[in-house]
Amino acid sequence: GFNYYQQSGGDVQVISRYPITAAASGDLGVQIELSPGQYIWLFNAHLSAYPYQPYDLRDNKLPMNEAVVIAAANNARGGGTTSYLSSMASAFSSGATVFFTGDFNEPSHLDWTAEAAAATSRPYDLKVEYPTSKRIVDAGMTDSFRAVYPDEVAKPGYTWTPGEPYPNVASNEVHDRIDVIYHRGRGVTATAAATIGPVDGNPNTDISIAGYNADHRAVLATYSLSLAGDFDANGLINVADWAILRANQHADLTGLSADDAWRLGDLNGDFRNDFADFAAFKTMFDGVNGAGSFAAMLAVPEPAGAVVALIAIGFL
Repeated sequence: GFNYYQQSGGDVQVISRYPITAAASGDLGVQIELSPGQYIWLFNAHLSAYPYQPYDLRDNKLPMNEAVVIAAANNARGGGTTSYLSSMASAFSSGATVFFTGDFNEPSHLDWTAEAAAATSRPYDLKVEYPTSKRIVDAGMTDSFRAVYPDEVAKPGYTWTPGEPYPNVASNEVHDRIDVIYHRGRGVTATAAATIGPVDGNPNTDISIAGYNADHRAVLATYSLSLAGDFDANGLINVADWAILRANQHADLTGLSADDAWRLGDLNGDFRNDFADFAAFKTMFDGVNGAGSFAAMLAVPEPAGAVVALIAIGFL
């Protein structure tokens, strides 16, 4: 009963318990409806595996020079990263909640720090601002695992590799965190994160599963996510949010940030508060509070409305 989408490329798919309602440009991501009127975008990647710069450093194919390593990584995965960021651009500009997951086949600049290099015994470790993760973070996305575990030395979170295939691990294998979940959007917060792998006693495996049979550890992240129509951010969609939407109807919100425009009722990211936003809000209100609840709310007169109604009756 789950929903499925085959992205471009033969080995990248999305499986969702929630309805998949649209595809992004280039088939690089999908829109998913979590509840009536509440949508997220999910982009899923499998970037080029070779050349893999940590191996080339280990094998002396690359010098211990950060700029050279960055250039090599850009040559390998820069084009793929550009394609994904371009496909996400409209979702970013609308202020939508966006998740970006995948096997990036490149370490993170948040992991290959001077502190991490000093803490390992690997002779080829150095500080490298790996470009794929750097560009994604610079685009406003947050590395969910690092948001929960910001200390890259205490919690490396290596996903490559428990064995290829498990439990076969070469004596000179380079272990790194190359499977990542990123998030971006208003009201989304990573509350927990974990790696999943075989029952091998490895400290990089947070959740062990008997019979686990993949050459990467998986990553699990848990989020709290605010409701799109909750303009006052109190965890509810109620009459107070309706008052905000109504007070700003037909407003031109150009020049504001996406977040500020949303707080004034712009639900679809077009920097206006118009009928489309009204229709979306009505759907969200009924979805959260029950069918017919929006109409029931409007049927209850406010004090000013009651006075107007009495005056109208008096002039009949």
